[in-house]
Amino acid sequence: MQYRDDITIVAIRKVSNFGSLRAFADVEINGILTRDWRVIQEEGKAAWVSPPQTAFEKDGKKQYKRIIVPPDATMNKIAAVLLSAYKQELSGKW
Repeated sequence: MQYRDDITIVAIRKVSNFGSLRAFADVEINGILTRDWRVIQEEGKAAWVSPPQTAFEKDGKKQYKRIIVPPDATMNKIAAVLLSAYKQELSGKW
């Protein structure tokens, strides 16, 4: 679904039983397909978006590193578009 000239939500996959993780999404940004964006929502809090990331272990602790690090303005635009599409998905309008 096209939302802005440079951002397209290609797919949203809702998940359950993954704690605060609510969905994964594929997002096309300026023609480049990026996969596994996350929609996260803790109980009683607003949903937010996390870009694709990879897990690794350092000093015996699991850590995460972003695979894609967009500028703040771009990240805010992607988050707004993705959250809008996610809300439409929940209401069955996407």
